[in-house]
Amino acid sequence: MPENQSHIPMPQTPMLQEISPGNLLNPTSDLMERWTFIQELAGPIGANAILARDKAETDHLTGLLDRNGLKDRLAQLNANSNVNPEDISLVFIDLDNFKAVNDRSTGRHETGDEVLVEFGKFLKSLELRSGEVAARWGGDEFCIVINTNNPHNGKRNPAISKEEAIKGFTQRINDKIRDIAIRIGIPELGVSYGIVDHKPGEKVNDFIARADREMYAMKEQKKQSNLDNL
Repeated sequence: MPENQSHIPMPQTPMLQEISPGNLLNPTSDLMERWTFIQELAGPIGANAILARDKAETDHLTGLLDRNGLKDRLAQLNANSNVNPEDISLVFIDLDNFKAVNDRSTGRHETGDEVLVEFGKFLKSLELRSGEVAARWGGDEFCIVINTNNPHNGKRNPAISKEEAIKGFTQRINDKIRDIAIRIGIPELGVSYGIVDHKPGEKVNDFIARADREMYAMKEQKKQSNLDNL
């Protein structure tokens, strides 16, 4: 979705964090309470419009936001006068040597899609707070938006700084990818990151592009390090 395209505003509430079309097809009492809250807040028409928009911005393989959904959420944060841009960070994730997963997959091994689905479920399990999202950018690339504007909103310890939260996320991601690599017998499977803080006045596309460049810089450093060790 282009940055200047109008969109239906989403109520800024932690109760929306786990609502998704897929979840509502198999609802729990907790999710139905959240859905009822949305209907009361936005009205039946507005609630259905929010649901339709979220469905259109959901990656069908992993159930995470897709790239349009990511851009839309970042645009909402940009437009929110209560959010300090410098409180927002973007973690751009790329799975290293992912091609080897599909190249070696057989009837006895997991396919690339199965690995992506598992990784998507893992990202959903992270303690993200209101204003924070995980998304699949495309292929084997993912993003996490970190927002420290509302430190008392969500499961994470409010005393944890943004830097500590990012370090914790990346360590857990490293551990998860290492576990997958060992299980599927592809030790070269790894992960690279591009981590950037939002600059005041920065456009969404520029913000994402900076994180993307940082991620590729890390990949190049790894390649050079591997060459140096030959």
